[in-house]
Amino acid sequence: MATSFPTNQAIVVGGGLGGMSAANTVVENGGRVVLLDKSSFCGGNSTKATSGINGAGTKTQKAKGIPDNADIFTQDTLKGGAKKPELAKLLCVNSASDVDWLVEKFNLDLSLLARLGGHSQPRTHRGKERFPGMTITYALIQMLEKVAEKTDLARIVTKAKVVKLIQEGKACVGCVYEKGGQNFQEFGPVILASGGFGADFTSNSLLAQYRPDLLHLPTTNGEHCTGDGIKMGEAIGAKSIDLEWVQAIPGLYAAGEVAGGVHGNNRLGGNSLLDCVVFGRVAGKAAAKYMLGADMKDVDLKDVTGGGLTGAVESSKLAGGSYEDKMNTATAGAAGAPAGGGGGGGYSMEEVAKHTSKSDCWVVVSGQVLDVTSFLSEHPGGELAILTFAGKDATEEFNMIHPPDVIGKYAPDSVIGMIGGGGGGGAVAGGGGGGAVAGGIPMEEVAKHSSKTDCWVVVSGQVLDVTSFLGDHPGGELAILTFAGKDATEEFNMIHPPDVIGKYAPDAVIGVVGSGAPAGAVATGAKAGGAPARKDLGGKLANHHAWGHLDGDLQPNWRVDLEDNPGALLINVKSYFNATWFLLLSVLYEVCATIFTAKNIKISNDRLGLTRSAILLILFIVIHAVGNLHVFKGPDDFNGYGYFYVRLYWTGFGLPANIVEEYILLSVLLHVFVGLKRTWDMKLALVNTQGINVLNLAISGLMLLTFMTIHLFQFRFGDTDQFGPYYVRPPPYLINFWGILSLNLFWTQDSSIEPVGVRDIYALEFQIFKNPLWSLFYIFSVGVFMVHACLGWKKVTPVLGIPRGHIQKVEMIGYAIMIVMGLVYISFPLYVMATKPFSGYEDSIQIPGRVE
Repeated sequence: MATSFPTNQAIVVGGGLGGMSAANTVVENGGRVVLLDKSSFCGGNSTKATSGINGAGTKTQKAKGIPDNADIFTQDTLKGGAKKPELAKLLCVNSASDVDWLVEKFNLDLSLLARLGGHSQPRTHRGKERFPGMTITYALIQMLEKVAEKTDLARIVTKAKVVKLIQEGKACVGCVYEKGGQNFQEFGPVILASGGFGADFTSNSLLAQYRPDLLHLPTTNGEHCTGDGIKMGEAIGAKSIDLEWVQAIPGLYAAGEVAGGVHGNNRLGGNSLLDCVVFGRVAGKAAAKYMLGADMKDVDLKDVTGGGLTGAVESSKLAGGSYEDKMNTATAGAAGAPAGGGGGGGYSMEEVAKHTSKSDCWVVVSGQVLDVTSFLSEHPGGELAILTFAGKDATEEFNMIHPPDVIGKYAPDSVIGMIGGGGGGGAVAGGGGGGAVAGGIPMEEVAKHSSKTDCWVVVSGQVLDVTSFLGDHPGGELAILTFAGKDATEEFNMIHPPDVIGKYAPDAVIGVVGSGAPAGAVATGAKAGGAPARKDLGGKLANHHAWGHLDGDLQPNWRVDLEDNPGALLINVKSYFNATWFLLLSVLYEVCATIFTAKNIKISNDRLGLTRSAILLILFIVIHAVGNLHVFKGPDDFNGYGYFYVRLYWTGFGLPANIVEEYILLSVLLHVFVGLKRTWDMKLALVNTQGINVLNLAISGLMLLTFMTIHLFQFRFGDTDQFGPYYVRPPPYLINFWGILSLNLFWTQDSSIEPVGVRDIYALEFQIFKNPLWSLFYIFSVGVFMVHACLGWKKVTPVLGIPRGHIQKVEMIGYAIMIVMGLVYISFPLYVMATKPFSGYEDSIQIPGRVE
C-alpha cells in the first residue's frame, strides 16, 4: 500500500463546489491540499444549478441600492423551513463576503440579480451564462488546477474512490483510496465533501433507510451521489442525526450536502450553491487551523498562480484524469483540432448515422464529428445522455449546457473530423416565436387565470396556458403557480435558455399580451420550419386541454379519448395486472425471507426488520379480515373459525398458542420496537416533503398497539363461560372437499364426527359490539389503522424490488387493499348494532349448537 507523508496537508474528498471551496480556502490559509474525486471529472451536482447564488449585503447589491442584510436573509431562510437556526444564520451572515470572494478572487461575473420565490429582496446573483452553477464551479476548479500546475500546494486525483478513513485514537488522521485497482493512503485532516446519497437506489442504501418513499422517483443527482462520505464517517463513530453531522471527531470536517441540516424541508432557491461555498470555506479554514495553528498565513491565489483567472473559461492539463497521470502530457487547446478522418470532403451525416451503438458511438457537435465510444463510461451525465444522440447532430442540446471549450479540454482526442469538409454544425432551432394574434390578450384577462386548474403566465410578451403542464414541470408546480396570472419574464429568463418554450411547450402559447381579445389558434415554432398550428378541435381548445404531437396529428397528451385510442383501456388494465403480479411476488418473497432467513435475528434494529414485520402483519390482517367475515354466516361458521386456531396448538411448542400466533406476536414486538427506535433516531421534528409529520406513524402505531392489546384480551381471553360451550363438528384436517365446495370451511354436518365444545366467540362478539361506546372506539381505531397502513405502505413499496414503472400502481393497489380491509372491519360492529343474532340463537337449540 503506497503511503504519502506530506507536510501540512489537508485531504478533501469530493470535487464539487463544496470540495473546491474547501480546497482553495486551505491554500489561501497557508496549507497544502490533495483533492480526491471518484469520478472522471470534478464538478459534481453543483454544475447543474440554474438559478444562481444568494448573497445578502454584497457589493453588487449595494451598488444597485438594494436594502438587504444578513438578518433579513436569515428570516427568509427560516421561513423557508431551515432545519438548524444556528447554521442558517451562519449561512446568511457569511453570504455577502463569500459571494464577493467569488467575484474578486475568481473574476466571476455575478452582476445580475433576481428575487426568487421565498425571498423578500433580489439577492440571487448570477452572470449571463445559462448555468451559473457550472460557471462558478468550473472557475474554482480552474483555480485549483492552476495552483497544482504552478506550485506544490495542491494535487488533484480523479478516479480515486475513498474507501476508508484512518483513525488514531479519537482523531481522524487520513484516508485510504482505491485507484486503478490499487490502494493508497493519504494523511492529514479530512474534509468530506462527497455529496449526498440521492443516486443510490440499492436496497441497503441510505435513501432506502431514511426516505424509502423517494426510491421510485427519478433524480438529477449524478451517479456519484451514493453517500460514501456519510457511511465512512459513521464507520469511525461520527454521528448523523437526520443526516446532520455533529463534529465530534478531531480532524474530520464536512462541507456541502454531507454537512446537511441547514435547509430543512423547503430550501430557498439559490441557497444550494451558497451552502457549498459557505460551509466549504468554513471547513477549509477549520482544517487549516487544526493542522497549522499559529502558522496559518494569508496566501493570495492570484499571486501563487501568476495572475489568477482571466474571467474566460480556460483550458488546463486536467482532462478527466489527475495531475499524477497528466503533469507531463500536453492536451489539445480549446478548439480541439480535428484528428484527420473523413477525407478532404469530411464526413456525411449518412456516415455518422451508421455509428449508433454503445460499442460504436459518433455524434456531431458544432460541425465536428466525435467518436465518443470510449468516453461513454466517463461522461458525468451518464451514458444515456450521449447515446440519446448517437449518430445525430447534438449541437443545440450540447451547447445549452456546456461551455464552448469543454470538448477541447476534456475529450480532445474524440474529434475525428468535420461534417462535409468543415461545414456548419447543425442548425440551432430558434425559440418558439409568437403567432398570429387578434389584438392580443390584456394583463387583466391573464390575471383571472391564477389557479391550479386554470393557470396562465406571461413570458417575454407571450401568454402561456400552462395548466396541463404543471404536473410535468421539472421544478414542481409551485414554481409556476407563484407567477400564475402574472408576468414571469424576469425570473423565467434567469434560469431558462431562450428556446425552451418553443422546444418543450410550444402549444402552451395561446397569444401575446395586448389590448384586444384573446387570440384563437397560435402557430409556434420549436424547430426550423415551426410546429403545425392547432386544428379545429371542436371547442376543446377553450377548455385549456394539453396538446402534443402523436403520429403527425394533434391529440390530447394525457387525456386519451377512448374513441380515438380504443386500446388505451386495455393497456391500462394490463399495467395494473402486471403491477399486481409484482406486488404478489414481492410480498411472497419478503414473507418467505422473514420466515426462513436466519439472518433476520440480526436485523432487529434495521429498516429491513421494520419492512418485513409490516408486510407479515398486513398479510395477517388481510387473512384475519377474511376469517372474520364468517360472522355473517352465523355461529357455526364463526365459532368454527375460532376453534381452527385451537386445533393448531400442537404447533406451538406445548404453549397455549399456535406457532402462527407466536410469530405474529414476535412480529408485532419487532415492528413496535424498531419503529419507535427509528422514529427517535430520526428526531421528533422531522417532516417529510409531503408535509406529513413522521410522528403520524409513531403516534398512530401506539394507538393501534393500545387498541390491539385490549381487543386481544377481549376475544382471546374474554370470558365465554357465561354463554356455556358451543358445539361444532370440526371438519377433517386435510380432506374436506365437500366443506370447501359448500364454503363450510370450519365445520361439517357429518354426523359421524363427534361434536366438540368450543368458546362461543359469536355470542361474545354480539355482547361487546352491542355496546355503542366500544363500537365507536373500535370504528375510530380502524380509521387510525387505515391511516397508519397507508402511510407505512408508501414507505414500504419503494424497497420491495418492484420495477420503478410499476411502483406507483402498486402503491395505489396497496391503498385500495387497506381501505377495503378497513371497511370490512368496520362492517362488523355496524352489523351487530343493526341486527340481532340469528333466529333462535337466544333459545336452547339442539346439538350441534350451544347448550344451556
